[in-house]
Amino acid sequence: MKKLIFALVFSVHISAAMASQWGDRLSVESPWFHVQESDIDLHQSISGFDPIAGERVSNLTIGLKALEMIEAADQRIISSVFLFDNMYSKNEPQWDIVKAMTSALEQKRKTHPNIKMTMIFGPLMRAYADRIAPAVERLLKVGVDVFYSDLLPTKAHTPYKVIEAGHHTMRGIGKIPGVGLLVRGLKKLSYVPIPFTPKLDGERASLGMAFNAGLIKANHRKILVTQSQGKWEALVSSANPHNASIPSTNYATSVKGPLAEYIYDVLRSDVQASIKMKSKDYVLWNDDADKNYKKSFLTEMMPDVDRHALNVGDVSSNVKVKFLTEQKIEKEAVRVLNEVQEGDQVRIQMFYLSDYDMIRAILRASTLTSYPVQLLLDPNKDAFNKIKDGTPNRQVAAFLMRNVSDKDMKKLKKYFPEFVKNGKLQTPAIDIRWYNTTGEQNHAKIMSITNPVTGKFVMLNGSANWTGKNLNDVNMEANLLTDGAIQATTKFNDIFDRLFSNTDGIIYSLDYYHETYSRHAGIKKWINGENRGFVSW
Repeated sequence: MKKLIFALVFSVHISAAMASQWGDRLSVESPWFHVQESDIDLHQSISGFDPIAGERVSNLTIGLKALEMIEAADQRIISSVFLFDNMYSKNEPQWDIVKAMTSALEQKRKTHPNIKMTMIFGPLMRAYADRIAPAVERLLKVGVDVFYSDLLPTKAHTPYKVIEAGHHTMRGIGKIPGVGLLVRGLKKLSYVPIPFTPKLDGERASLGMAFNAGLIKANHRKILVTQSQGKWEALVSSANPHNASIPSTNYATSVKGPLAEYIYDVLRSDVQASIKMKSKDYVLWNDDADKNYKKSFLTEMMPDVDRHALNVGDVSSNVKVKFLTEQKIEKEAVRVLNEVQEGDQVRIQMFYLSDYDMIRAILRASTLTSYPVQLLLDPNKDAFNKIKDGTPNRQVAAFLMRNVSDKDMKKLKKYFPEFVKNGKLQTPAIDIRWYNTTGEQNHAKIMSITNPVTGKFVMLNGSANWTGKNLNDVNMEANLLTDGAIQATTKFNDIFDRLFSNTDGIIYSLDYYHETYSRHAGIKKWINGENRGFVSW
């Protein structure tokens, strides 16, 4: 019995240590890659309300860019996305992007039989169970290999780590020789349905689903990498190729050259981690894959890249870009905000804002420039067939606009001591507007800091919301930071200014004091959610 307990404890310890083994896929910061202006572009999908026509209007270019990249590829296509054929909407999709992408991959296999195609998802795509989505079944038939990211090595979502301990224990038990019968029994137990629970993507909630969903983590990345005639291109986005997400406002940054190959290798590391799990919960090989194919996959189909040997370009170029994931995103976001100078203009468009470090950086930046920091926030009321109560954005906005009670301001002093004095927030120059959503979301996670006089053109864009979970190594995230990309950054600034001011007659945004969003669920709900982690954001 003592030997069994020792083996269990040792196995759990080894399982918990796997994060260090797979560190090259998490919390990544690439070097600066120096590129030409023409190698970087910004793509947008935006929506607004036309008061004359009495209907919503949209301009969708991100999905078109993704399909264009797939069409051009002849050697490799690899994608890592959060939502695809899951989390359905009650309404018919405005554009069936799932069908368009699966059809494009199917056609690509016909025209290029030897092309390598890979897709990476998180466990939500499996409904945290054994669901194989209809689109995934189709992908497997046309030679696409599908992988599900292992999220256990990422940081615990709460300070209590109870769920993580349970998962490490179960994984440790599975590594003990001679306990196959116990593992199979536990697997059968996991299928037991939970009475009176709703279905998730057609799957009835079960004990196993609840156990897996309890991690409250996600592979939240939205990346597409393609290779054509030896040339690489990457698309890093806030947009999911997901039917119910089509009406939402998003941005994507594309980059050509060696940095795209660097991103490919980060995704390869995620695939490698999934293959090591040796389970169909993490790997679904394409229907034609044989034993030799599987064995040689990481050497023949997805060979590794020496990231340090990649050509970072001509350092004399004024345009540079780097790839960031997880906590490295926050590190760089805080840095560029702390470096704001007089005359810099800060524009931020964000789906979720709750992280204390990012809020402090915004407050600090507001004291460094003569322009108000502009925030275009989602009102946090719409989420796939559900109405939300505005947390956390409405509470955070109320704090930044000094629209909270003296009691709440005293409570917030704990988190923002340098900015709350004598029970008052020290006169930040911040201007906030709400995106005018009607069922869809302002799903963007983008910031620019610009000053045409000094030549500063900085832009940060990608999948990461500015929350503790997204920026603290819990969720898997991916962003691109560009510096000196005048055309792409100016494109965003022009779009942002149009959305912020409704200059073309379309109602994109509403005043902060608009009566619809003047109420929130209380400062305590934001603070507790950020501190304890039991939240979707």
